[in-house]
Amino acid sequence: MSVGATSEAEVASIIAQGGRRGEIYSKLYKIRQRYAGLIRELFPQIPRRVSGYNLDELLPEKGFHVARALVGTEGTCAIVLEAKLKLIHSPQHRTLVGLGYEDAFSAADHVPEILRFGPIGLEGFEGSIVDGLQRKGSAKPGSPSCGSRVFAGGIWG
Repeated sequence: MSVGATSEAEVASIIAQGGRRGEIYSKLYKIRQRYAGLIRELFPQIPRRVSGYNLDELLPEKGFHVARALVGTEGTCAIVLEAKLKLIHSPQHRTLVGLGYEDAFSAADHVPEILRFGPIGLEGFEGSIVDGLQRKGSAKPGSPSCGSRVFAGGIWG
């Protein structure tokens, strides 16, 4: 089954055709219809979000994009057997900035501010993960202890 952006007319046609694909689209459509208000209100506006259930991609203004909705489900909803990719230039030199926060919630609150600098990657870690790596000798010791860390990669100079 191929998935991607789907017009409202295409969604209706797929559902009407029935079968497994129609069943899947029907259930996704019902989720969107039932929770659209909450999705619009509560889902963060973060570009390139690749973790979690990206239900906002099912909204009409996002084109009922099933592929993007599945991206962050990490195999819990679908297994990708084939994909078309849009490759981007990989710069020769990059910078990595590590930021420490009291907890994951504080780190998440600062994501929109960090995004203003245009990072090419952004990853958050609970402090205990990095602390454990330091104890095992797998991470550079000496960084301050904190509840959560955000690593931002970019091309800044």
